[in-house]
Amino acid sequence: MENWQFLIQKQGDRHWQSLDSSRLEISLGRYRILARSHLVNQQVEVLVTHSLPWADQSKKPIIQGTRRSNQDGWIAVLPFTDLQEGIWELQCWGRVGEDEYWQYSLVLGVSSPDEDGLTENNNQIHAEAEYSEYGSDDAIVTGK
Repeated sequence: MENWQFLIQKQGDRHWQSLDSSRLEISLGRYRILARSHLVNQQVEVLVTHSLPWADQSKKPIIQGTRRSNQDGWIAVLPFTDLQEGIWELQCWGRVGEDEYWQYSLVLGVSSPDEDGLTENNNQIHAEAEYSEYGSDDAIVTGK
């Protein structure tokens, strides 16, 4: 399976940030997430769940469905969504052949920032703002 690249954008920001780890901590806000893979014009199953582990709550499906990557391999994983406190898990999967499947996951821990802009456990998003916004609020990207 080729590497996937996930990008996140907070509403109001002009740039996308690359998510360089499969487990990250971010602060509350309204975000959207795109993924780029080697899959071109392919169907991808997407499942986004939210849970509050401290409240003994099971995972609640937020988004579940099929997306299609474009000619450059971009997939709109999550449209602008208010990410509340808790654990957000984003899963993308699909079929490679008759009996072969692939899956890629991203886990975001969302918490309230303190006065320094750090989340409760003092992790920041370590990312480079290298991708400019591509047009309107719908998460369709046509490439660089």
